[in-house]
Amino acid sequence: QGNGGASPAPAEDWEEVGKNNKSSVTRRHTEVLNEGRKSRITSIFGGLLRSTVRAEGSKPSVCIEPFTFLQLDISSDEVEGVAEAMQRFSVPEYLDDYCVGGVASKTVQIEKPPLVMVVQLMRFSYTSSGHSIKLTKSCKIPDSLVVGKDTLVGGPPVEYELFATISHHGNSLQSGHYTACVKDLNKRWFHCDDDEIWEMNGSGLEDGSSDTYLVLYRKKENV
Repeated sequence: QGNGGASPAPAEDWEEVGKNNKSSVTRRHTEVLNEGRKSRITSIFGGLLRSTVRAEGSKPSVCIEPFTFLQLDISSDEVEGVAEAMQRFSVPEYLDDYCVGGVASKTVQIEKPPLVMVVQLMRFSYTSSGHSIKLTKSCKIPDSLVVGKDTLVGGPPVEYELFATISHHGNSLQSGHYTACVKDLNKRWFHCDDDEIWEMNGSGLEDGSSDTYLVLYRKKENV
């Protein structure tokens, strides 16, 4: 399961009462509590993740922490693109050895969606010798992305529009070349390759790409 680019920070524990008077032990990182200390970067790219661990015989343990990007797992055969990977983001993950004689699961949801959603496709893994391996699977990048109610903690679905991608050309993190595709305010797409820039006929990513590594979506207005 993918996760978010959360920043480690001190935290405070609270006991909260939710639906049907069910309580949980909630840990909120101090960055979450200090809303007034947001930078321009975090006000644009920052959101909140809610991680909930449920174990038999215990109150749910909840951790709320900031993130600036989401990591999405695209390795499954059931994932054809970003939309399917986002739908699977909040599928419960069962934890081994979390508690003795019981079953525990972990669910990660978006507590507060950011204005700009930065998605990192998990294309790289490491061997036992420390070498990186690139997943060259084609991944569809939709022009519109809807973050649904199963991924969000309450509230209506949030719709985003694609405006930029970054691609890695090569077989490992130790080598390769990066290019970018960017949409301007007039909805024209441009391909950026070092000092060479040319206009494109749309993003060209709906049918999939095996090199796209980072995908940037901005929240649609009046949705």
